[in-house]
Amino acid sequence: MARRATFFKTLPPDSFPIIVAGGHEFLSPDKAKDSPGIMTRLLAAYSQLPYDIFLLAPTDEQSIIQNYLSPNPSWHGPLTQPQVVSHKVQDGTIAFVLFPDKQSHSLTGNKKLGNFIRNLRDTKEYNLIVGISSWGSDQEENFLAAEPNTVDILLGSGDGPGYTGLYLQENAALWVRAFSKGKAVSTITIPSLPAPQEKVIWEPEETIFTKTETLDHSIPLDDEMHTLLTD
Repeated sequence: MARRATFFKTLPPDSFPIIVAGGHEFLSPDKAKDSPGIMTRLLAAYSQLPYDIFLLAPTDEQSIIQNYLSPNPSWHGPLTQPQVVSHKVQDGTIAFVLFPDKQSHSLTGNKKLGNFIRNLRDTKEYNLIVGISSWGSDQEENFLAAEPNTVDILLGSGDGPGYTGLYLQENAALWVRAFSKGKAVSTITIPSLPAPQEKVIWEPEETIFTKTETLDHSIPLDDEMHTLLTD
């Protein structure tokens, strides 16, 4: 966490970074609740990190509640319906669609979510549409197969492998999945945004760049965050 804080602080501000946490940050799907002491420190630490969007999975929320804590008011979820969070950047506006939790979503709900996203594109207000999911890889893959021509990028988390970047639907969709244990940060760099309503076809290493940044000893510990987590 202290290396993550350093990494975020060193992002160039003129790159217009948008920092996203996509679920299962506090507790992995296969883990029981952490102790109150650990959860208190984690909550304080995450509250200090500059996340623009933070989607809670049910395991996150459950662990917070079980330890008699309160989530940061700016965090979202778990959701029963999709929610849109828009961010203006230099070239336009990006719509982030926060997926409902998988306990509130079934395969029959894929069509509803797909229509929700297509309706967003039809407004011509957004240059990119990015989905954020805590479903796990199997259900995310089912959605992408069942509802093509919806999201331009899907940021996934939960059960399943991590992906630096998989290009699907003839490069019309990029799928990035978080790696477990919090020891890496996925980055996506887009030199220029497509026009609103345009369904982009990505050209890897030209119109879009993906990378997994390992939070190892090459990144120094942030002193303030390290003290918060260890004292």
